[in-house]
Amino acid sequence: MKKMRFSMIFAAMSAFVLLSCMEEQDMSPVTEGQMTFNVVAEQTVTPEPEKKSVIVKDEEGHHSILWSAEDVIKVYNDLTPGGADYTLTGEAGASSASFVGPKTEGATKYWAAYPSVAGSACTEGVFTGLVVPAQQTAVAGTYPADSYVSVAAADEERNLQFRNACALVKIELGSEYAYVKKIVI
Repeated sequence: MKKMRFSMIFAAMSAFVLLSCMEEQDMSPVTEGQMTFNVVAEQTVTPEPEKKSVIVKDEEGHHSILWSAEDVIKVYNDLTPGGADYTLTGEAGASSASFVGPKTEGATKYWAAYPSVAGSACTEGVFTGLVVPAQQTAVAGTYPADSYVSVAAADEERNLQFRNACALVKIELGSEYAYVKKIVI
């Protein structure tokens, strides 16, 4: 009886050790040759369902984005300063999201920009080619997607926390100003 009890205890302990030593599997829907970056931000307001890409403030007063389905970020790394486009894989309308794009073998540092700008680059955290359009068309309840330029540096877990790279101007006009066609600043 003692021999059988010892065998059962030994078997249970062996199973526990075996399970605790197994490598955790990544169950994300990423295919080989791709990688995911997670955008993290604190959401302080809930967008109306019909609005796209809304800017919100976090507790520190920094602005963040509520992502829309067509949003694309550009991710740069220490081996590919020209970067690559990463597309939204999660649900739209949240300030935290996942973006998937091509993997660069051997890269160790990553930066990102929103929106993705063709011809832009980033070398050791110094961005070039990101442009806020000189002329913008107002979008009711939100902003033009190309006017909110923001950047981020990835941490070790590939999390990105975007911060605006330039100032924003918000102008609200009531219905009594419907005749206004242009504002120059």
